[in-house]
Amino acid sequence: MTRTLLLGQRGLTILEVVVAVGITGLLATGLGSIGYGLLRHTQANSAHVTAASATEEAARLIVQDGQSAQQTSLVAGAPAVETLTLSWIDPTNGDSHEVVYSLSGNDVVRTKSVNSVVQSARTGARYMTAVGFSQPAGEGRLFKVSLTSSGGSATLAETREYYVALRAVD
Repeated sequence: MTRTLLLGQRGLTILEVVVAVGITGLLATGLGSIGYGLLRHTQANSAHVTAASATEEAARLIVQDGQSAQQTSLVAGAPAVETLTLSWIDPTNGDSHEVVYSLSGNDVVRTKSVNSVVQSARTGARYMTAVGFSQPAGEGRLFKVSLTSSGGSATLAETREYYVALRAVD
């Protein structure tokens, strides 16, 4: 099947084709840049939310145990340490409880013992880059928790600080 051009019809000139390809390229580049920017923005927000969630989860566990505890391994006024031991005696049955928090790699690990027998060891939070436990001078029942999380990002660092009051001695 052959096609013939009708009288007065013309094809595209090379200049028109080059201009059309150039405009298409500019549009594709612009849309690609917008898409890349949205992707990077979404990844940064995701890492930030992950970091905030990690610090809040670790803090929730530490605060819960801290409010049950009657004493800590911390020395008032000493520099922050990466390991915290909380202990208490259960008033209902006399059992001795001990919970140890430590940084293992990028995880905060919580190990719970009852009457010196390990009951559980679990990861309390992931993506943690630094943990600090300290007791301010002159604060016998209060300790400070400082948690820094990366959220899985190489450039993000989310740091939060919490103060926890120990349970009053019965």
